[in-house]
Amino acid sequence: TDIIIEEASELDVEEYRQLNIRLRGHSNYPKQMFLMFNPIDIGHWLKAEFFDNRKTKNVLGSDNNNHSLGIRCNLPL
Repeated sequence: TDIIIEEASELDVEEYRQLNIRLRGHSNYPKQMFLMFNPIDIGHWLKAEFFDNRKTKNVLGSDNNNHSLGIRCNLPL
């Protein structure tokens, strides 16, 4: 099961976290969530959640629920 969200900046952080919690179930494939968005402002939760304190422009790993996470940033960090 995957979750794909266009215009993720329209979600608030609690809605994102609820979706992340609900991304579960047995599968032979990793659980993934794809967020697509354009930058809105420097104080938006997406920046704090995914980009602050990052050393690279590409982040690959997993979140606290062991879901795959991949981010490609086209902004200067």
